[in-house]
Amino acid sequence: MSTAIAFAFDDPISPDELQRLFAQTDWARGRTVQGIAAMLGATSNRIAARSDGKLVGFARAISDGVFRALIEDVVVDEHFRGQGLGVELVRRLVDRLSDVEQIQLGCRRELIPFYEKLGFECDDTPSMHRSMV
Repeated sequence: MSTAIAFAFDDPISPDELQRLFAQTDWARGRTVQGIAAMLGATSNRIAARSDGKLVGFARAISDGVFRALIEDVVVDEHFRGQGLGVELVRRLVDRLSDVEQIQLGCRRELIPFYEKLGFECDDTPSMHRSMV
């Protein structure tokens, strides 16, 4: 990373600034400030990355702290992509979850090589979901 980036697990992220990051994606573009506020309030395992005070990266995990964790919402500002910021967000989040038996995540096929470099593996277990919206 060429710019000084500050990482923090206890960063007081505002829903508005996180919505700005989500708006740069096609998978989270429609999230509301109210929904993001509720998510932030219910998520204890989250990490923020800032450059000159501006939120430029975010990732979170849902976990029972023992057996399972699910990494969600890894997002990097489009102007900071390709600089290793996503790798560092995931690496720090995984380190924080080091006592958990298994960490899972879902990603698009084109992101499989990115996550494989971080030690994640594809398996034959079917993944299922049910959307409620």
